[in-house]
Amino acid sequence: MVSPVSVWQVLTIMGPGLTEVEFCYTIRYVVRNGRSTGPVWSVRRTAVYQQYQFQKRLSKWILLQPSVDSQRRFSEVQAQGRGKKHEHPMRYHVVFLFSTAVLWRDYIMHLRRDLEELVMCLPQSLVAGKADEKGSE
Repeated sequence: MVSPVSVWQVLTIMGPGLTEVEFCYTIRYVVRNGRSTGPVWSVRRTAVYQQYQFQKRLSKWILLQPSVDSQRRFSEVQAQGRGKKHEHPMRYHVVFLFSTAVLWRDYIMHLRRDLEELVMCLPQSLVAGKADEKGSE
């Protein structure tokens, strides 16, 4: 199984001592796609890049295909942080991770219900037969 988060590059040290840090990763997330037929969930991916310069307290960001929720939350956090001198550079990463994780539980519960429906459609003798085999091992 593929991990929902893939870290490409975590840390770069430039010159004497730590002067900047770079983060680059992809996140898989799920969304309800609004379709009336077929699968109602879609698994999507977003990429995040940040370069942070410690002395200048300057961040550069690149976001590729962020979810609507991630965009909204990013803007909210950005508005809250305006004018703050010591805002933590990792704050936005927490926002992205949270906004992409929030629907996984609903998606897994949907898959569970689908699986339960499939099992209910199986002949009882087949389901009971598998249970008997496990008990006799």
